[in-house]
Amino acid sequence: MYIGIDGGGTKTKTMLVDEALQVLSVVETGPSSIRTVPFEMSMDHLEAGIRVVLEKNDKIKALFAGLGDVTGESDSKAVKEALLKRLPELKEAVITVKNDVFNAHAGALAGEEGIALIIGTGSVAFGVDHTGKAHRAGGYSYKEGDLGSAYGLGSQALRLLGKVYDGRAEGARLPISFSSISALRPFPTWSRFMIPPTPQGPRWRNWGRSLPNSPLKAM
Repeated sequence: MYIGIDGGGTKTKTMLVDEALQVLSVVETGPSSIRTVPFEMSMDHLEAGIRVVLEKNDKIKALFAGLGDVTGESDSKAVKEALLKRLPELKEAVITVKNDVFNAHAGALAGEEGIALIIGTGSVAFGVDHTGKAHRAGGYSYKEGDLGSAYGLGSQALRLLGKVYDGRAEGARLPISFSSISALRPFPTWSRFMIPPTPQGPRWRNWGRSLPNSPLKAM
């Protein structure tokens, strides 16, 4: 039996498959992008999903977790150690932890050359050429920008809102849909959304879905 996990800044999906790759169980839990939300919260959501699928079969040969904000070996090691501490029944399984862009690339291209682009709560791009050489861009969490993502669009909208309230930008530039959700509150009221983040991450990630022509509206 094998477990596959896709963890982002909004939700986590955990899947159990058998030797023939038949799906036996799929569970959805909260976010597990390790810097978008607190690390322990990410582990809570991972553990919750894994425990549910283990009820179907606990003879796990391997587990792969593709998680947002995993940027290197130190992150992978920290997640693996946390999982084994919480779930000692996985001690015989081969556990691999990488960035969630590996999930997108494998799912879309089945190991072939090409580029995968994730644009959701955050954003990241990952490409592999015909020689197997790989390169990644972005995916450094909302503090870096995550261009084109819900976080990125929400952040841009908040900056624009501040300029409009200050008179540094024409009011006509402010999208009507965003004006409606702001309820014309004074900007200082909205500025608290920037820092500190809530346990679920900055709330302005949700605003990206309200912007006109946003590709995130369909996601």
